[in-house]
Amino acid sequence: MRKIGYIIMGSVIVVFLISLTVFLFTSEKNPSKKIITVEFSFGAEDTILYTAMEDFFNKAIEYSQADIKVRYSHAYTSHLLQASNIRDGILRKPDVIVVMPQDSSRIVASIEEVQKAGIPIVMYNRPSDPTSPVQPTAYVGLDTYNQAYTTSIALFKLMREDGIEPRVINLMGKTTDRNALLRRNGLYDAAEEMNVAILGDVETNWNSLTAQKNLTTFYPQHNTANALFCASDWIMPGVEQALRQLDKWYPYGHPEHIYIGSQDVYPQGLSLMYEGYIDVNTAFDIYPMSMMLLQVILMIVNEQDLSQSSYLIPGRIVTMNNVESITELWTEQYLED
Repeated sequence: MRKIGYIIMGSVIVVFLISLTVFLFTSEKNPSKKIITVEFSFGAEDTILYTAMEDFFNKAIEYSQADIKVRYSHAYTSHLLQASNIRDGILRKPDVIVVMPQDSSRIVASIEEVQKAGIPIVMYNRPSDPTSPVQPTAYVGLDTYNQAYTTSIALFKLMREDGIEPRVINLMGKTTDRNALLRRNGLYDAAEEMNVAILGDVETNWNSLTAQKNLTTFYPQHNTANALFCASDWIMPGVEQALRQLDKWYPYGHPEHIYIGSQDVYPQGLSLMYEGYIDVNTAFDIYPMSMMLLQVILMIVNEQDLSQSSYLIPGRIVTMNNVESITELWTEQYLED
């Protein structure tokens, strides 16, 4: 069984700044004194989240003062283009290749190519197929199981405090996506623990229009539903349109309000929390992830033994009660005026 690392956050940024500072000042950042080269391959560039990942990783490097040069590539949702980008990256002979895979299964072939070239490879944000005998050097990402579990528990408790027994529709991401599957598992385990009815899964394929179409079709057949679990705020525009069509788009406190637990706290998700439409969310805490990725890269380059194969960051729960006071959310700097 692969060992899993959980980083427990109090003040999320402060803890990671302190931990990385300790690491940087108790070990050599770059014994050979050469510039560390990193190829960073993204499977897509279709949401603001990818922009934020680049921005925050660059900030982490700047804070560390490590001599690291990063070359980013994007595959625009094509697993074939991502494989080609990674092959090009191998030819540049970097110290480390980091991959945010478009497809958890298809990326395995690229992992094997990188390893045959003798280059360490780190999966980021989306893990590769855990059943494959070919595994990366390390994985750094959000604990998406815990993200869904904590959102669901908080949502169910809120509803019962309001005297409402939850009946939930699951708006699932892509069925081949490991993060989508882990979020589904977190939701279902929370529901089993609290004896909550899940009325079914609605596939969205991480697409807002697909979410709108499928929810509009599914809800009339399950019209006792009073809550939605949304796999990501990214698809909320479609969810909003579907609920408007169904005359179910009302803020918290309205008798027709559909309770919503969502994931990631995208800019649109944060806005909908302020407006009372999303009740519970768990943040995608990108900066701590970036700091951990940097730490793992430096450990690899310094030839230090990795203490585990997976480094998972738990996101913070955001609710109507703390949304005004919670700080250092990645999405704040991307909100439109």
